[in-house]
Amino acid sequence: MDALPIFANTKVSAVFGLNTELGLRVLGDKPGLSADTIQKAINEIQPLPKDAKKIHLLGSLLFKIAMLGVAEGVDAKVPVIKIVQLGGDPNIQNKQGVTPLIIASKKGNLTMVEALLNLDDIDLDITDSGGKTAYQYAMDNRDFAKEKSPEQDRYGRIQHMISEKANPLPPSIPNSIYNIPSNHSNLRKRRGGSRKRKSRQNRSRKLRR
Repeated sequence: MDALPIFANTKVSAVFGLNTELGLRVLGDKPGLSADTIQKAINEIQPLPKDAKKIHLLGSLLFKIAMLGVAEGVDAKVPVIKIVQLGGDPNIQNKQGVTPLIIASKKGNLTMVEALLNLDDIDLDITDSGGKTAYQYAMDNRDFAKEKSPEQDRYGRIQHMISEKANPLPPSIPNSIYNIPSNHSNLRKRRGGSRKRKSRQNRSRKLRR
């Protein structure tokens, strides 16, 4: 009997949207992909020539990780960086305009959001066919989540991370470097005292004359 086609697993085939003979059935496990599972997929894709099919497969792998997440203890930054180094586009969009960051944000996949935001060329302004960005999905899901629930906290953290990436704050400079007192009232008192001392000195000079 001949071996089953590589993409006989319809669940995996539907996720990748491909009809190819790559051994990516290893991605069918859930919830949470193990480091070994992701590495097997990368190993299958890596030898391929750098063409549209390879880029599409790498992008599909990013979508898969964004949807299923990684197993506990797995650092998503490692495979994400590797996929991008191989030519994967972190801003790839499907037919609905969804990117890996948007799907990770919608799913509350905190580790994948963090891994994607770690990339310099990640685009935060991409909108899907519904006109929403990853930030807007995080904000909506946070608003709909139960008050003080783990879901609300998770989406709130995602919202905060995307906001920080979009508007990075400069590092704070300690006041001591410029000898600026942290208490502005003390600064005013010192300036006032200085002016009083100068006026007394001027009066004493006039009397001497």
